[in-house]
Amino acid sequence: MLRKVVTPQRDLFARGIDQLSELPGLVLDQRDYFRDVYDHLIRISELIDSYRDLLAGDVGRLIDFLAVRLAAALPGAVDVQHHGLFGKGKVDNVKVVAGDEQYELALGRGSAVQATIGHAVHGVVLRRDPVPIGEWIRRLLTRLETLAAESSETRAALEGLL
Repeated sequence: MLRKVVTPQRDLFARGIDQLSELPGLVLDQRDYFRDVYDHLIRISELIDSYRDLLAGDVGRLIDFLAVRLAAALPGAVDVQHHGLFGKGKVDNVKVVAGDEQYELALGRGSAVQATIGHAVHGVVLRRDPVPIGEWIRRLLTRLETLAAESSETRAALEGLL
């Protein structure tokens, strides 16, 4: 979002910085001011790119962590798909089947994560609802707590998760 605001301003200044010096009545101090604004826009744009890259790494680590822990605690209920040769690269997708609901995290381009909750009937997903990742985690935990209350086997498996 912030990048969509800063980049056009930076580009506008880049195209017009030389033309500003030709404005009648513009003194040297004012030209320097506009050059400083342009320099600040460049720095802000670079910071945005750096933070985006950092967040992408954090999201990837979060998905890797969730995939490993969930797959270990709930074998058979978790499907993890990896990127790369022989499926040994980074985690691309984590799907958790919990009763009639399927919780799926998919890593998209950059740091984009698509979190969805699917509603299944007899194993067929009829609808997938996109949700924010925080809500995805909260609803998955709530669903797993419900399943643990119903089954001692599920409860024992989930104790390994924590």
